[in-house]
Amino acid sequence: MRVVTTLLASAGSAMVASAATAAILLPMNAFADDTDQSTDDYGQCSGPYSRTIGLEEAGPYLEAEGTVPADGPLDGYDIGYVPDIVDGSPYDTAWEEDGEDWPASVSRSWLPDEVELETWLDGDGEVEEQYAYGDGPLTVTVERSQDYTDADAYIEQYYEVTVEEYFEGEDVRELDAGEGYYTGLEAVWVPEPGVVVTVGFWPESGQEWEEEGWEEETFDEGDPDEVLRIVEGITPS
Repeated sequence: MRVVTTLLASAGSAMVASAATAAILLPMNAFADDTDQSTDDYGQCSGPYSRTIGLEEAGPYLEAEGTVPADGPLDGYDIGYVPDIVDGSPYDTAWEEDGEDWPASVSRSWLPDEVELETWLDGDGEVEEQYAYGDGPLTVTVERSQDYTDADAYIEQYYEVTVEEYFEGEDVRELDAGEGYYTGLEAVWVPEPGVVVTVGFWPESGQEWEEEGWEEETFDEGDPDEVLRIVEGITPS
């Protein structure tokens, strides 16, 4: 199957936002959870330095990238069913169209109560940028482009792969109306010409962080019935 890592919501259930900050000279241990890692030597190290903060505290960083608490339909679509396991707070992020490779889209992800704040410093120890991000189990994205006549066209144009390659390793099922596909982890369909809706549902991730990087193999089969219920609950508002 595909293993995709993204910084913003559509690739998974991760949301990331950034906020440019005023130049503030701070010691490295200002961002470390473990004070044993502290040092007053800024050197050439630029980070990131991470600490856990509450979702409310993360609000300004999220808002700076256009990530705000969800309110009402998602770009013309109601999300009528959210599994009980999804216990975070819904946040929306919108992107404007930027040429042929970046269609207009809006994503809704359910963020946990606590997220990570990463801080990057320049060579003098001044804060350059900060990112707040959190992983949640559900993301729904609506994308709009006149080229999206069906799910196959979307996959082949946006990802430049075939349907078989896109869902490699997953048990793919076709939606009854024939407008798209779903598995136990995701769904892609075109409810109307020019609109594609995608769902990413990760109730549990089998991926584990190893020192050498992500171990890419181990998403389980997910829950196709639950994904189908999510899909069927997404209707025009």
